[in-house]
Amino acid sequence: MSRKRNKIGIIFCGGSGLQTAGGRVVEVRKKEEMAEWLKEVPELGIIAEPDPYFVFGGDASEITPRVWSQLVKKISEVYSSVDGIVITHGLDTILYTGAMLSFMLQNLSKPIVLTGSPLFREMQSSEELEGLVADYRNLGVRANLINAFQVATMDIAEVVIAYGNRVLRANQTVKSIHPTINYFDDFADGLLGKV
Repeated sequence: MSRKRNKIGIIFCGGSGLQTAGGRVVEVRKKEEMAEWLKEVPELGIIAEPDPYFVFGGDASEITPRVWSQLVKKISEVYSSVDGIVITHGLDTILYTGAMLSFMLQNLSKPIVLTGSPLFREMQSSEELEGLVADYRNLGVRANLINAFQVATMDIAEVVIAYGNRVLRANQTVKSIHPTINYFDDFADGLLGKV
């Protein structure tokens, strides 16, 4: 008997930069770039079938309540057709978006997982990339995405942030005062688990 393959909606809302094998950074800034980006992360297809959607491709500092409304609308449109949702998001404002989603989306029956990348397309010099990748112990967004996809297949019915090896309640997450691979910490009882 074959098991049903999970389908995970991946909503691009910034924060999608990743380094290719050739050393360049690719990210999704417009809808037409989703297919190329997904080819760079074939590991996601091992975990679940990625179902891509585009909401926003700008800088995280440009995310406004209008973008939040578009994001909630897109989540509502795809929610019933997927088993979980992963949202790529810039790190500057991921905490605000995570908290907002946790209050706007009630009575969830599946996970909504935010994750992001510290990389962006303009970072092409090897010095910039080497310093940043060293800070993240060579894991970067690829590991964040793989972990987020794994979390999106689990029985978690809330909005969470998956970054580094931690899964945190989105409305109880703060920036770490000692950022390492785990750029975020939990406030109170926000740590749900480790991947």
